[in-house]
Amino acid sequence: MVSIDSMQDDRTRRAPQSSFVPVSGRISESSAPRTRSVADAQTRNRLGLIASLLFCAAVAVFVVSGYAGLVAQNYNIQALKVSLSHQVARDAALQSTVYDLSSPTRILHMAESVLKMQPATPVQVRTGGP
Repeated sequence: MVSIDSMQDDRTRRAPQSSFVPVSGRISESSAPRTRSVADAQTRNRLGLIASLLFCAAVAVFVVSGYAGLVAQNYNIQALKVSLSHQVARDAALQSTVYDLSSPTRILHMAESVLKMQPATPVQVRTGGP
């Protein structure tokens, strides 16, 4: 337990260490500059936060617009790949048709049956006059 004498000793020791300033004196002397500096610091903090948010928003818009451009380019590339594959297939079909139409057996058949052409016979040379 703490004795009353020791409490009195503590009070007497503490009293000389702290200087007594009336409450009204402290408020009138330091409240105006301190309030202004606190308000300035809060304003700076808020402006910094707003600037940071605006910067982050600008970066986000830049990144999203870049991504949207990449997606659009990807759609264009996919459409071109599909178109190219269709053209390659059409080219292969046309090349096959060219080979079929230019085969020698087909040409010979068309010449004999449709055009009524006969194979050439070797030229016979006559000797003598008429």
